[in-house]
Amino acid sequence: MTGTGPAPRRARRRGGPVPRRLGTVGRQAGGPTATDRCRRSGPPSGPDPISMEQENTVTQTPATVEAVRSSKELRRVFSAFPTGVTAVAALVDGRPVGLAANSFTSVSLSPVLVSVCADLKSATWPLLRGSARLGISILAAHQEQVCRQLSSKSADRFAAVDFRATADGAVFVEGASAWLDCSIQDVFPAGDHDIIVFRVHDLDDDPAVAPLVFHSSGFRSLEG
Repeated sequence: MTGTGPAPRRARRRGGPVPRRLGTVGRQAGGPTATDRCRRSGPPSGPDPISMEQENTVTQTPATVEAVRSSKELRRVFSAFPTGVTAVAALVDGRPVGLAANSFTSVSLSPVLVSVCADLKSATWPLLRGSARLGISILAAHQEQVCRQLSSKSADRFAAVDFRATADGAVFVEGASAWLDCSIQDVFPAGDHDIIVFRVHDLDDDPAVAPLVFHSSGFRSLEG
């Protein structure tokens, strides 16, 4: 190859489809798509870290002010750690139900385990807890509005969100960076949250799709 200039940068994709083996396409009716609304939205700060459902803000009085100070300060300090954002979802009575969580982490390679934390005050987590299979979608950089929608108090959080559902009831968000088909293996109470350990049965990703990043109570994207 001749020439001294830098190689052209590869165009960043907006998000590929969920692999077909991970379910059939679905979409809830209603208005403009979540991605369309994301493009029109400004840069307001995102939901609180750990459990991202806005209905589930931590209100418990700390054991000692000296030890943990205020909930506002806790959120500020915790949000200094950048994370990805996931959608945890399943079909419940034939309809997609889900929540957003940035507490996702890998746990084990053998067996393949991951975990997410859910607020004990969540109205959504009890609905998902009885599901045989759940989908975890690692949201893409262009899916900020999807995260906001799944963190809201809306009765239909999947309105205008493209998704795919498996025969076992796992729900995946189309256009995400990665998808994991899971079942609940263990649930451990931890303070005002449950730590949910999932066994992964299948998974896939699209390396060309950049993930959504949550940092300092706001959404970010990877550069370079």
